[in-house]
Amino acid sequence: HGEMFFRASLQGSSDDDGGKMTLVNQFTWGINVTVRGFASGKFAPHSHGEKFYGAQPEMTVTPQIPRYDKRHKGFDGKPYKGGSEASRRWMVDRGLWSQHESLAFGGNFVTELWINSACTAEEPPCLPPREAPIWTCVDFFPGAQDMAWCRAVGRDGCNEYAENDQSPEFESCGRCECCQRPIVPDLRGLEARCCVLFNDLLLNYTVTPNLSFCSGALGAQV
Repeated sequence: HGEMFFRASLQGSSDDDGGKMTLVNQFTWGINVTVRGFASGKFAPHSHGEKFYGAQPEMTVTPQIPRYDKRHKGFDGKPYKGGSEASRRWMVDRGLWSQHESLAFGGNFVTELWINSACTAEEPPCLPPREAPIWTCVDFFPGAQDMAWCRAVGRDGCNEYAENDQSPEFESCGRCECCQRPIVPDLRGLEARCCVLFNDLLLNYTVTPNLSFCSGALGAQV
């Protein structure tokens, strides 16, 4: 690409140059940014337009073998998590990547990728809901969850749980006794200066505290 921008979409971008990145090596663009806690954004090859590089949403993948392959009989493909963050964790857990590295994707389906004040590419433990959180019905896991659990658990993972008291707040939960809704995480944190590098040929990106890697890159606030 002839130019590249980092479009921050959470906590805002207050730089005057619109997140414009600088070509610091072959196919590699860099920008130094100030991050406060967690921030998200996408890479864009134009100052205005609809083409972006971002994260692939999490998905559940079930391996399958084509029916013309005799091995498909009795094949039990175990589901696994796919998407940008699952792929990043897989690489980090096996020592193939550091916490600073990840991979972007291109397409209409991409979401914001994450950076944080530790200057890594790790997502926050709980992602903010894309819409205002509402209460929805809980399907209990037999033997592990019941109404006593619902009344006592409060928060579990990235959801909060409560007994339906039939108030207007719980109207979206219908007639279910136990309801859940996603929490809204606090993404604020310490301020740090990070270098963000993006290779527009391989689509890999790096977030590092070593600002010299983005030497000459224009500053930004996210």
